[in-house]
Amino acid sequence: MGHLTGGYGAHPVIVDVALSAASGITALVGPNGAGKTTTLRLITGTLRPEQGDISYGGKSLIGLPPDAIVRLGVVLVPEGGGLFGTMAVEENLLMGAYLPAARSRRHENLAMVRTLFPRLQERRDVMARRLSGGEQQMLAIGRALMACPRLLILDEPSLGLAPAVVQQVAEAIRAIAAAGVPILLCEQNTALALHLAECVFVMERGRIVLEGTAEEIRRRPEVRDAYLGS
Repeated sequence: MGHLTGGYGAHPVIVDVALSAASGITALVGPNGAGKTTTLRLITGTLRPEQGDISYGGKSLIGLPPDAIVRLGVVLVPEGGGLFGTMAVEENLLMGAYLPAARSRRHENLAMVRTLFPRLQERRDVMARRLSGGEQQMLAIGRALMACPRLLILDEPSLGLAPAVVQQVAEAIRAIAAAGVPILLCEQNTALALHLAECVFVMERGRIVLEGTAEEIRRRPEVRDAYLGS
């Protein structure tokens, strides 16, 4: 993604943003209102950029509708999960495998999701709206995996979760990346992002202000003071 500018009206929310997520876990961190979610909406086609380019696999995503971007393998887990609340856990998971390529692998992917999140198997017949916050986040990630992502984008996956559940979700994110699925992790929880990611981009007021390895970013005094409390 190169030199991207865009937003919701006459005044852009993000300006001249450039980042990449080629392999492993890449984190985009910053305070609430920094422009992280807007960046993800531009990548996934729900917003059109004013300037710049977004490419994946050598193909420009500019102008493609969201469903076409999903077909290319770019799959977003939005903040809040976006689940079908009146559908059961198993039904939500199977909805993730609606594309032909994913449908042919649904049994294999379902087994993988159950291994990552055993709780979803236990709750398979429960309506999504009756799940705990942590279970809903597991289900949202599991449903995205059913789509056979080639790039998995996670928007605030730890938001509102208890520390023990955050740890479970973090372990699953690491396992997904280890299985070869690149992840773009958008997080307000900077400590978690730095713990998980290899590469980190720090966004403030719609611009990338720092980038580097997690260790390099962690050593920056301004990051420690602003985000890590030390």
